[in-house]
Amino acid sequence: MRLCWKNSPIGTNVLRVQASDADSGRNAQLMFSLKVGNDVSPAFTIDSISGEIFTSSALDYESSSSRLFKLKIVASDNGTPRKSSFVFMYINILDVNDHCPDFNSLHSKWFNISQHTHTGTLLTVMSATDKDSGLNGEVRYSLSYASNRDGAFSVGEENGELSVVGELKAKEYRLQVVARDFGVPSCSRQTDVTVNVFAVPGVTEAPSEITTGVTEAENNTTSYSVFTKAITNEIPVSAPTKSWYKNPVIIMGISISGFIVLVVVLLVLLVILSRKWKRRIKPNAVYPLIRILASEA
Repeated sequence: MRLCWKNSPIGTNVLRVQASDADSGRNAQLMFSLKVGNDVSPAFTIDSISGEIFTSSALDYESSSSRLFKLKIVASDNGTPRKSSFVFMYINILDVNDHCPDFNSLHSKWFNISQHTHTGTLLTVMSATDKDSGLNGEVRYSLSYASNRDGAFSVGEENGELSVVGELKAKEYRLQVVARDFGVPSCSRQTDVTVNVFAVPGVTEAPSEITTGVTEAENNTTSYSVFTKAITNEIPVSAPTKSWYKNPVIIMGISISGFIVLVVVLLVLLVILSRKWKRRIKPNAVYPLIRILASEA
């Protein structure tokens, strides 16, 4: 007989064995006992009268030194001499999804990065462990949609790499990283990661260099700060200044001033020329001409 039994607390009823004896009276009275080889099993016990088998210790798949038990069940009569028979029963401890993933407590939970952090920059690698086995212990990672609506960050489903994948805004992102196992039903846990994005004016976009500083959080857990700066061989570019010749007010002022100056210069030239003309024409030379015209008339 082979039974598969899941994680169980102390006192769990596993099964009930039955036996019969063709004798009568005390010769037919049966008593049951349980042995593993020559030793009584520490994990199970049997009711000597009813034949019910119970767990005598908490069976946990992860902590059990043995996951397959070979039990020898003995049925003895009360006759003289006492006669008995036995049967072997195998109990296999199966795993159940009784553990959820646990995040590594040494993970950085706070980052300080520039708004110009290059797409593809790796912030950290999230890791969580699950004490279950098989699919119950396989962990996958994801980001809560509510905490990453604009899709600026992503986490690797299998490797847990938290990276920048989109355009960043100068604000504080509060991301929720979820670790989920493949058990049925599935069990999950989440941890919060804060990314503070600060604006840096006049910085050209370029691949970012990450420097990490260690700080001590209020709850005595270690956290990290990641600072980024642009890597470029070019001269830093500052905000461009406006050229004077592109200012319409200045252009209009110059035009009006130039026109006024031109008018003044022309007036001065006209005055000078008029004076010179008057000097060339004498008043006495006019009168003979008048007389000649009068005599001809």
